[in-house]
Amino acid sequence: MAETYVAIDLETTGFDVVSDRIIEIGAVRFDREGRTARFSTFVRPNQPIPAAVRALTSIRESDVAHAPEVREVLPELARFVEGCTFIGHNVQFDLGFLAAAGLAVDAPSYDTYDLASALLPTANRMQLGAIAETLGIAMPVAHRALADAEATCSVFLSLLTRLDGLPRAVLLDLLTIAEQGEWPVRPLVAAACARAGATAGEVA
Repeated sequence: MAETYVAIDLETTGFDVVSDRIIEIGAVRFDREGRTARFSTFVRPNQPIPAAVRALTSIRESDVAHAPEVREVLPELARFVEGCTFIGHNVQFDLGFLAAAGLAVDAPSYDTYDLASALLPTANRMQLGAIAETLGIAMPVAHRALADAEATCSVFLSLLTRLDGLPRAVLLDLLTIAEQGEWPVRPLVAAACARAGATAGEVA
């Protein structure tokens, strides 16, 4: 399992990777010790920002009017994320937009939604803000790319700590479920089992 991760978040003009465009990129590169580096930029979409998006994100036309186009941003972003495992909340949304813009990611990725669904079974909601609140993570700003990436980083690390704190028997049960169901976060569970000294097939 890679030791360096990058939490990624995009703000866009909508949900369609074909017709909509990226307006902001935020990324946080980190490891399990919490060492971080940050990447953040507005992106000029060359199309109007819908009123609903402006209301949700507070990103105005004037914020992006003189920002670089996505083709100008991608080389620097590619260097920033090189060698990292991608982390996101609904990460396939972000990876889909990056691919449509010209940065196809050929790297492992984990969705904090998937991990939280197993480790926070009593949570009523699975939005990023709700999960952060459940974990006691402050999130004063929402729906901005860098702030959401920072929250995703904190959520992911907190969930890994919870995973490591599970009893060996529970970890082994999770690993069995993950392997049988081809669960995307199976490598994280397998790594937690390895740290706990548990092996697949062990009788608890």
